[in-house]
Amino acid sequence: MRPLILLLVLGMTSCNVSPSSPSGALWQVLDDVPIPSSYRPVEGRLAESEALAVGRYRTAKILLRGKSSPESAMAYMAERLPEFGWVPGALTGTWHKSDVTLKFSPTHDPEGLYGLSLGESLLRLEIRAAR
Repeated sequence: MRPLILLLVLGMTSCNVSPSSPSGALWQVLDDVPIPSSYRPVEGRLAESEALAVGRYRTAKILLRGKSSPESAMAYMAERLPEFGWVPGALTGTWHKSDVTLKFSPTHDPEGLYGLSLGESLLRLEIRAAR
C-alpha cells in the first residue's frame, strides 16, 4: 500500500501560500498548469486554496487574483496549456490530460467580496484526477 501524503491544505486563516514562493507544495500539485505571472493566491479569510496528492491521484482548488482581465487570462491559458500536454474539453475553460480534468474560470469581482483593485480579476482553478 502506498503511503498517504498530504501535500497541503489551505483555506484556514492560519494557513496560506506566500505569493512570492511558487515553489510550495500547492505549486508542486499544479506544476503542469501555467499560471499568468500577475496572479497570486487570494489570502486571508476568503482564501479558498487547497491541494492534495495521493500517489497518482491529485486534486486542487485555488483562487487567484491578478492584474489581468478575465479575457486575457482565458487567452493566456488557451495558448499555454497545450504546451503542457493539456487538450481542450467540450466546455469552455475545461481541459483534459490523461485521467485529469482542469477547469478554470476567470471573473471580475461583481459583488466586491475580494476588494479587487481596478484592473484586477479573479481566476479559479480546479484540478481533479479520475478515481
